[in-house]
Amino acid sequence: MPIGGLGLAVRGVEIHLPLDPVITLAMYCDTITSTMREFVLHVEKQKQPLGEDEEAAITRMKSFLAAAGAGKPILLEPETALFFNELQVCLQTVSCFEPS
Repeated sequence: MPIGGLGLAVRGVEIHLPLDPVITLAMYCDTITSTMREFVLHVEKQKQPLGEDEEAAITRMKSFLAAAGAGKPILLEPETALFFNELQVCLQTVSCFEPS
């Protein structure tokens, strides 16, 4: 697995730090929330009917954006929490940061 391009200053970086089996501290690059916000606004401007899955996805995005903007916790579906836990195990890397 190539290591290049990893780091805290990478555009779109997401950091998930499991604190215990049911709590994860997540930090997102501002580009993630701004892209999500732009997408929600774009869909709302279209004023076209959405399918059930699309409507649910937009509702989840709005909830995420509201909670993230207010600094509130976000409740994940159990399968999403399991997915993040699996990523932690499968894709873990060790990075050391020190002053240069």
